[in-house]
Formats: sequence, C-alpha cells, structure tokens
Amino acid sequence: MPKRAAHPSNKVLKEILKRPEETVELLDLTGQGHEHIPVYIDADMLQDWCKMLARGLTFFHWELTTVGYNVELVPLAAHVESEIMAVARRPDSGQYVEEFIGNRAFAYRGFKSDGVRPAIMWMIYLYGSMPIGGDMAVSNACAKSWAVFFTEDEPAEIII
Repeated sequence: MPKRAAHPSNKVLKEILKRPEETVELLDLTGQGHEHIPVYIDADMLQDWCKMLARGLTFFHWELTTVGYNVELVPLAAHVESEIMAVARRPDSGQYVEEFIGNRAFAYRGFKSDGVRPAIMWMIYLYGSMPIGGDMAVSNACAKSWAVFFTEDEPAEIII
C-alpha cells in the first residue's frame, strides 16, 4: 500500500496510512496475530459484487448462464481452501481455471463439476489475498478468499 499511497492522487490513502486512528489485531493464515488498519466497507455490497463477478466469470470461461442456480458466498479459511484445492485439482474432478491479474492484485480460481447436477465454485482473491475479517467481537481469525458456490435448483416435481 505505501507505493499506492505515494501517488499524488491518493491523498486519502496516504492520510490513513500516516496516522491510523484505529488498529486491530487479526490472525493470519498461520494463526499468528498482526496489527492492521481496518478498512470498513459495506459487506453486503462487496458480496453482491463478488456474486455478480462469479456469474460473469462462469459465462466467460464456460459459456454457461447461472439463472437457474442457487448462489452462496462465504469467506474461506485457509485450511478449508487447501482441502477444496486438493479435491478440485484431481484429474477426474471436472474443469478448472485460474488467473492472476495485476501482480496478483486480483486473482480467481474456478471449478466446474461435470456430474449429473453441475456445480460451480469460484475463489476470488482481492488485493493480493487481503485478509478478510468480520466482527471482531465474534472472531479475529481471517480468511483470504471469497468462495462463490453455484448449484442447480432442483427441478420441480411434476404431478399428473
């Protein structure tokens, strides 16, 4: 962030980094605590944006629309992500894609199962896997990616 803050157009960011009024201690992916300057955002808006982005990536990579799919978004803890990666990279697990953009400022991994009921999952990494925290009163553990899951709706049962 200091490189970005040095740019003349980033006066606000420079002020935030120069004299933070608040810091929080968050646990990194290995469980060690580090002091961070919190940046508060509208979590609902970010989650909606990640879902919309995942829909676009699904169409871009697999030409599949997700209109009839259930969508769920959750922050992924590191140990859960590594378990998912172990399964997703198996040769029989379906289709896999990953991209790293802007020196990893933005990255994503996508998985599409080719089973009877297709399922799609995207892992979205923002700002070089910036730690994602929530309510400090609940937990100071961090995630490093947003996971967006798409599953097909169950077809309606036809009664004759």
